[in-house]
Amino acid sequence: MQLAELHIALGEYDEARRNIEQALRASLPHEQRRQALLMLGDLLERHLEKRERAMIAYRQIVGEYPGTAETELALLRLKVLEHEQ
Repeated sequence: MQLAELHIALGEYDEARRNIEQALRASLPHEQRRQALLMLGDLLERHLEKRERAMIAYRQIVGEYPGTAETELALLRLKVLEHEQ
């Protein structure tokens, strides 16, 4: 995930996406997985303009991790994205 953050800082968004997706395929603890999904959604939404894919990541957080801070953020982002459609 740190490598993904570095790629984001450098503007290398596709590489950052690949790093996040690779991390998600690994066995991450729940907290790190929630953070990775949120980071992926944000990256897809804000930098890669793949809003539908971002919504999938946000919905995954909501479905898998109810009652968490990441879910609250994901719900807010979903509300904004759904309003924009």
